[in-house]
Amino acid sequence: MNHDYDVRDWFQWYTRFFHGRGCEDDDKQVSRWNKSVGETRRWRRIILKRYLALWVREVFDDGADEDSPEVGPVMHQTCDSWAFEVKQNVLDEFWSPKH
Repeated sequence: MNHDYDVRDWFQWYTRFFHGRGCEDDDKQVSRWNKSVGETRRWRRIILKRYLALWVREVFDDGADEDSPEVGPVMHQTCDSWAFEVKQNVLDEFWSPKH
């Protein structure tokens, strides 16, 4: 990562990449993202398996029962930092019989 341009590290690179800037670091950073939260990668699998282990079939709902199980706030924060949020359609697919 070229810290002369992206002094705030990955987040700044991602924001600028999302808005269309390209640089020599793009392939490396996209690869890092994919290894972390890509379709079948580490943090994505970990958090979705946590939903399965706790038998939680719906993503967070502000109206949810206060006593309902909480699915890894630290894992959610990690995924958020990699620009991945668990959406209902992703969770539904993970709960499908093929998993």
